[in-house]
Amino acid sequence: MNKTHDKSGQIENASYSLNGSSRNNRSLKALSPDFFKIDERTLVDFLVFAEKYAAYLHADGYPESVNPEFIKSWNTFFASDVSVFLAKIIGGKPERSVTYSITDGNALPKVVLRKLNVFLTLFSKLTDAATNSILLQSVDQKISLFIDEIEQLKSRAINTFFEAGIELKHESIDALPVKRGISRKESIAKLDTKIDSFLAGAHKIIYTAKSFFHESIQNNDRHNPAMALVISFLQLYEYTKDDLNAITGKHLDHFFKEILQQSPKLPEPDEVHVCLRLSDHVESYRIQEGTLFKAGVDDEGLDYLYEAKKTTTLNKTQITSMGVIYVSMKEDIKIEPYFEFISGIYQTKMLDSAGGGFDFTKKPFPILSQDYGEIVTSTMDVSDVGFAIASPVLILREGLRAVTLGIQFNLKSMSPLVSFLERLSKREDLTADEVFHRVFSRAFTISLTTASRWMDIAEYTVMPHKWSSGTIVISFTLPMSAPAIEPMGEEWDKAEIEQYNTQWPIMKVGISDQETMYSYSYLKHLIVNEFDIDVDVKDIKQLEVYNDLGKVETSVPFFPFGPLPIVGSSFMIGYDELYTKYIKDLSLKITWYNLPRNAGGFREYYKEYDEGITNDSFRVVMTALSNHTFHPEGDKIPEFSLFSTLNADNKQSSAERIAPHTSINIDKEDVKSLNLNIELITPPLPPFDNTTKTGYLKLELKKPDMGFGHNEYSGLASLNLLRKAKNDELQLPNPPYIPQMKSLSLNYKGSTKISFQKESSVKSNIEADEKVYQLQPFGVRTIFKDAMPETDYLLPQYDHDSYLLLGLEEVTPNEPVTFCFELSQSAVVKNEDNLPVIKWFYVYQDTWLPFEERNVISDSTKQFITSGIIELKMPSTINNDNTILPSGKYWIIAALIGHPKRVGKIKSVFTQALTLRWKRHKPTVMWKTNIPNFMIDSLVQSRSEIASVFQPMPSFGGRSEEAADDFYCRVSERLAHKNRGVTAWDIERLVLEKFPAVNHVKCISPIDQKELFEPGKIVLVVAPAVQQTSESLELPKFNLTELKNIREYLYKHVSPFAKVEVINPVYEEVKITATVVGMEQTDRGNVEELHRDIQSYICPWYRNPTIDMIFGGAINLDEFIKYLKTLPYIKSLSGVSILIVHDNRDGHSLSDSFSSTDTNKTLFASRAWSVLASMKDHQITIHEHELNLTPEKAAIENMRLGSEFVITEDENEHTNDGNLADDDLSMETEIFEIDL
Repeated sequence: MNKTHDKSGQIENASYSLNGSSRNNRSLKALSPDFFKIDERTLVDFLVFAEKYAAYLHADGYPESVNPEFIKSWNTFFASDVSVFLAKIIGGKPERSVTYSITDGNALPKVVLRKLNVFLTLFSKLTDAATNSILLQSVDQKISLFIDEIEQLKSRAINTFFEAGIELKHESIDALPVKRGISRKESIAKLDTKIDSFLAGAHKIIYTAKSFFHESIQNNDRHNPAMALVISFLQLYEYTKDDLNAITGKHLDHFFKEILQQSPKLPEPDEVHVCLRLSDHVESYRIQEGTLFKAGVDDEGLDYLYEAKKTTTLNKTQITSMGVIYVSMKEDIKIEPYFEFISGIYQTKMLDSAGGGFDFTKKPFPILSQDYGEIVTSTMDVSDVGFAIASPVLILREGLRAVTLGIQFNLKSMSPLVSFLERLSKREDLTADEVFHRVFSRAFTISLTTASRWMDIAEYTVMPHKWSSGTIVISFTLPMSAPAIEPMGEEWDKAEIEQYNTQWPIMKVGISDQETMYSYSYLKHLIVNEFDIDVDVKDIKQLEVYNDLGKVETSVPFFPFGPLPIVGSSFMIGYDELYTKYIKDLSLKITWYNLPRNAGGFREYYKEYDEGITNDSFRVVMTALSNHTFHPEGDKIPEFSLFSTLNADNKQSSAERIAPHTSINIDKEDVKSLNLNIELITPPLPPFDNTTKTGYLKLELKKPDMGFGHNEYSGLASLNLLRKAKNDELQLPNPPYIPQMKSLSLNYKGSTKISFQKESSVKSNIEADEKVYQLQPFGVRTIFKDAMPETDYLLPQYDHDSYLLLGLEEVTPNEPVTFCFELSQSAVVKNEDNLPVIKWFYVYQDTWLPFEERNVISDSTKQFITSGIIELKMPSTINNDNTILPSGKYWIIAALIGHPKRVGKIKSVFTQALTLRWKRHKPTVMWKTNIPNFMIDSLVQSRSEIASVFQPMPSFGGRSEEAADDFYCRVSERLAHKNRGVTAWDIERLVLEKFPAVNHVKCISPIDQKELFEPGKIVLVVAPAVQQTSESLELPKFNLTELKNIREYLYKHVSPFAKVEVINPVYEEVKITATVVGMEQTDRGNVEELHRDIQSYICPWYRNPTIDMIFGGAINLDEFIKYLKTLPYIKSLSGVSILIVHDNRDGHSLSDSFSSTDTNKTLFASRAWSVLASMKDHQITIHEHELNLTPEKAAIENMRLGSEFVITEDENEHTNDGNLADDDLSMETEIFEIDL
């Protein structure tokens, strides 16, 4: 492949016809009035010519008696002047040649020979000795010292040749014996080094001579009077020469302006955005079109003016809060065509501004964009997205508490998820339960409220209850040691309490971000039909217990019916949880204390009472206090045995020992009869007295009629005493048993149903005041309250890629507000990217509502791509009472559709903005240049309604009056292309003329690249000028709006059958690996300088605007090594290798000089529109001692995955037919795919 080298070290591919057009090479030199001058001679040229010409003129008129040998011609007159002497050194040609002969007969290498020829040319200029008269013209001996320096340099040069065995021949040089017997290698080495030294000294002398010449002409008063007259004449001749040389410019003006009737373009003034603040006493104010503003003063002290471009109404609305919600999409991970895979939802911290507006000039704020990977996690927090339920059924203060949440979804909304799970099951060869477990087992985070904080649930299970019914069941158990689940207490943050606004505990179910598949992707579209919450609580002991005598302490054994229990004795069991939920099952567990220990139980114990008492004889009835009445009433009161028999199921046992535990189980029908749900009560439970309305169960002794025999015992005792008097056998009855409980615990099962189906027959209990919430990044939205749903989606619906949230204060509905956004340059991720789309929303009653199209009045930011002003009319229903975002502010939201990197970052944002344009402040003035920010700070005529004026960003736009060279270039190009894009040259020049921001353009068409394009396709690669705002390497690119504008312009000037693509250059990054000797590892300055020097070699155009970038360039390893060796801070280096990361149709590939088959070690860019660019960091190893290392494979192990490191398929697996697909135009090196 043919190659041509440029001075940077990159190689331009000669197979590509042109490197395009740039502003550096746009103008033809022949169109410059200075290109050809009739008289191009300078004062130096005239003096040298005069001295030479005078040699042919005899010096008539000098008396011979003075010195007949001194002056033979006028040449001596000129040669004796110091100015002529210096002029000959500066620009004169050598009068006498200097020749050389190599005594050993060996030819010198070409490099040394070329240096030698330059040396002899310079040496000839310095061989003529200065006369004494020249020395006398030096006031401060500078010339004398200068001449001595020349002589010393000449002597060193002669000795150099002598030492190298080369004989010099010049009439001013004395013959010297030539050194013999010197080896050719030694001779060349010495000569090459000495010539380099001499050339540097000679150039220094010429440079010094220029300085002395200028001083001699301007300040030397020791010139011969006659010579001073000659110099004066030559200086006056400059005016005549300038007039003579102006003829070419006049001819150009005559042809372009009079013959062609063309004229230079007038300047186009700039515009600028300013923001105003109203005075405290003013609610709104109208700035009329043409209102004048001051922007400093001009050179004459006159006010520099700008005027309002249009009439604008200002008010007091200010931005005081700002945040971002970012929906992260992993494009390289696909789980199903139906689902867009969302890898996470993130949020910034909510920013607040007391003064209104935000300034991020030092570090621009990512308005709607975040980089992937580590940047997201370091600058954003994971959003708490999910749902929550507040219900009295969740009051679970103690015991072993099992909770089951069943979610019944709309079957139609669930069908895509079911189909996905079925396909995944088939693909992975898993059962339905296994695949469900894989997807959902750790998909959630669950938390419950305690009195002071959220309590996280570490272990839970998720199972499909019935696929046919569309139900998913989440279950978990709280151990006995878990804290009480209660409503939020006083220790909670007040703002969070206000967000949820509930008297009940809350169960929060969030989407876990710790799993590979972020479940929001496939739960987002699910529609809820019903929530079912079931709780099963066991071993509740903190009960309120009262007997007929008062409150009983249950921590020690106690008498539930008092010390003398009789029929009708009772005790009360209070537990408020029973009255806060629908109870399905209820049971009491009693552990008795001091029971009779005889094997016959109560039958044996009470046999003397002759009442036929058994263990089952003692019966109690249960009622529940509701609304001051115990229920049930009448004959339906449930009755239970107070005691049970141990091993009662063992038919072979004759023993009737009393069981130490009694369980009283109330079935569903009996629970229903207790009427527990008549009235919900809020904890804590009030103490029991005659005024207590609700909250207690009563166990009343119903049987046997004798109770426990306390009344019968005294009669039986007297009877037995009489028997004793008759000498009958004494059979004393056992004293009545007083029931004593060691412990009492309560078990229950409760449930609730929350129906989202408005037409369903199953209705939620409105008195329960249950609520369901959507968890959103900055707050919660209540989606179910007052037994009615507001939306039936389980999760918040984020249908856009990112959201900018703006909190406003002092908003007036139906009034317009202007927002001034200063944005940084937006990035283009892929060349085929479409423009981003911004949709505006506002918050009304915790709901995002879209702005009407007519209320988005204007947007000069082009959808947040460039700085500008957005004007919105505030909706009539906007309010500041909400919980999904911080309350007390009016919220508007900008939602992005498209890649987040397509929009810029915020440098500043303020309200009450308007656009000004430059205004002529005196009749003859023309616009010249843009103004920096903060120049405009007041109106020309101050107004009390305006408190302040400030200019947050520099002015923009504007175009100076067309310079003469630009005028000639434009008209000549217009004559060539006739305003039509036929050839690549035509198209490039049309773009350069129309778009001043384009610095370099290359048109690639089928005419130039038949193997790459189909007929009719034109690709235009455009690049702006480099904006060096910092030391970091920011590669120049246009945003999508600018690319679109160029494309639309070209469609008006090319064939209607042509398909035009306008793209940014594809920058292919180059990484250098090298080991360097000569720098200290702690010498940070030299290391940074080395990185800058490498960058300057690979892409010299970045820091030198006079150098053009090379499309389709290449880099040679040997030439790069030579360049590094010229750096003064490097002693030696080894192990140098070059790696290039290429864009191609199949993804990305690597070229490494280590594995290059090219003997020249030259690596090429992969595409005609590719530009080699330096990576920001290279792998430079520093050693104190010299090493001899072989090159390695460009340190692949140290490259950054996803930024530098690329894994590609085998080259043989892909075929390239040479045709360029549309996908090729989209390849950039900003985000690397990993193709496995």
